[in-house]
Amino acid sequence: MKYALKIFIVSSVFSVVPLLLYSLTIPYIHINTMLLIALISLILLFLILYPMVKPVDEIEKKSSRFTSGDYSVKIFPPKDPQLRKIADSLNSMAQQLEEKLDIIGEQSNLQKAVLESMKEGVIAIDYDERLIFINKTACDMLYIEGKYLEGRTLQEVVRVSEIQKFFKKIINEKESQETEIILRENDKYLQLSGTLLYDADNHELGALVVLNDITNIKYIDTLKKDLVANVSHELKTPITTIKGFIETLREGAINEPTNAVRFLDIISKHIERLNLIIDDLLTLSKLEQKSEEAVELKDEQIKPLLESVREDYEQIYSKKKITVDINCDEKLMARINRHLIEQAISNLLDNAIKYSDKKTRIEIGAYEENGQICIYVEDEGYGISEEHIPRLFERFYRIDKGRSRDEGGTGLGLAIVKHIVNVCGGKVD
Repeated sequence: MKYALKIFIVSSVFSVVPLLLYSLTIPYIHINTMLLIALISLILLFLILYPMVKPVDEIEKKSSRFTSGDYSVKIFPPKDPQLRKIADSLNSMAQQLEEKLDIIGEQSNLQKAVLESMKEGVIAIDYDERLIFINKTACDMLYIEGKYLEGRTLQEVVRVSEIQKFFKKIINEKESQETEIILRENDKYLQLSGTLLYDADNHELGALVVLNDITNIKYIDTLKKDLVANVSHELKTPITTIKGFIETLREGAINEPTNAVRFLDIISKHIERLNLIIDDLLTLSKLEQKSEEAVELKDEQIKPLLESVREDYEQIYSKKKITVDINCDEKLMARINRHLIEQAISNLLDNAIKYSDKKTRIEIGAYEENGQICIYVEDEGYGISEEHIPRLFERFYRIDKGRSRDEGGTGLGLAIVKHIVNVCGGKVD
């Protein structure tokens, strides 16, 4: 409408004003007549121009809505061929822009979804050290809370000095970097991999860092090192003893029947201990393989299983005059692997007998709680200090190393129990 008004005013100036001026040169024409002529001229001019400028005005209004991002409107094609071409071009341009923006939006959402779904943390900053992007995994790793973090400074959001220094090193040295850090407060190990960040035109934007939580890997490495050290130590002790007594026998002790028999008994005892350690290590290896496979489970009655374990150890606990009672409902059943669960309970009962004084009582029981079957072995021993409890189920971990070896323990019994229970889908504590 503004466009039409402008054309009408300009046209009026160039058509009606000269007419009025010409009329003034004719002396017998009255002023009212001149005004009437001018008014009629303006009306005729408006009626002629309005149909011509109305389509232009509509094109101007709707094209301004295109510039504001509203591509849903359509320009109706006017009768004028030239204006129709312009309207068709603008409609086509708006449709193409809308389609391209939809594609860009979908790609952006997809990229964001991929980055948010990564198990690695991702942090990107610009050269002013302001956050361009940080995914949820990185926030969880670094215990960052809050929304709308983009645009805030790295120092304000990520309050870990090692990560701040790592970003500075990437930007200053302009090359990829890798390092490992530990978050002391949580004993969490993180592996950082960083590189410069570029835009589509290969211009430097800032730096990008990917964070990997390697706490479990570090823990497994530590366990492996401890296992090698412990196995070496556990095997070395009996081997050294066996070697020493064999040399003693070679040097002449074999000719003394009393000493020879005693030495051979000691050698036999240590060979048996070596055999037990190797058997337990093989058992653990098999259990670890089974944890990757499906273990066959069947519905079994629990009480007969407990009675079977008690019967196997009757001679051992009878020597110490220990009473072993069973507390379990006859009808109690569970979906288990009978052989494995028997082995786990046997290891627990064996420990209970070893570390119980004479004439004490041990109870093996089972009950249902919250839809789970709980099996327990309870004795009247000395108990376990709290500092030892977190490590009880580690291989070769002993509370009293001397007594454990004297009792014939390999240090692997509770580790086997833990693996059996894990394989069967339960938990032990």
